[in-house]
Amino acid sequence: MADTKLSAIATEQSTLTNTDRVYLVDGTTSKYATAQTLRTLTGDVTCGVDGVTSIAAAAVGTTEIDTSAVTEPKIASNSVTNAKMADNSVDTAEIVDAAVTTVKVDDAAITSAKIASDAVTGAKRSRNVNAQIGTTYTLATADINAIVTCNNGSTITVTVPASVFAAGDTVDVIQLGAGQVQFSAGAGFTLSKPATLNANIAEQYAGATVVFTSATTGVLVGNLEVI
Repeated sequence: MADTKLSAIATEQSTLTNTDRVYLVDGTTSKYATAQTLRTLTGDVTCGVDGVTSIAAAAVGTTEIDTSAVTEPKIASNSVTNAKMADNSVDTAEIVDAAVTTVKVDDAAITSAKIASDAVTGAKRSRNVNAQIGTTYTLATADINAIVTCNNGSTITVTVPASVFAAGDTVDVIQLGAGQVQFSAGAGFTLSKPATLNANIAEQYAGATVVFTSATTGVLVGNLEVI
């Protein structure tokens, strides 16, 4: 087991083994310590012979982190959670355009309380228009809360399928042509309407709405043909 003076540590530390003793002088008192002890530092940051082993909670604040020191490749997947983010720490200026997509938003995460007054304008809530010119059409998921126009000189049959829509979904159907629009319930679907009316749009340029009450039931309302 070798002894080494403190003045020589700087040049000889790489050759020390864990059992080598280092000669220290504190005032008039001589002390010995093993290299293992010198290599182990404790405090906010704990170091051992293999490097940093732990960092105390809250030991590293924002003032200790250089600008741009934390990059995306250094952040583990799913390591940044809502609980770790301070309130109002992320504002619109810090969000890249198109960075927030529908797949990144949890179901029911956006409630009316989280939407600022006048935040949803007419331009942001425009509805899709699905123009149909054939004599048959089956409603599809793309028609959820959309407008379907039917334009043909002959009768047009619009089929409402089962297990495609959910409760609360709606589809507006408008008859643009002379051919009457007639609604038909698909297999497994129940389409209800007033007893005094047919499941047909009354006339050209009139419309009707299918309001879904479940995946297999719905109500037809609007300008319908009188029986």
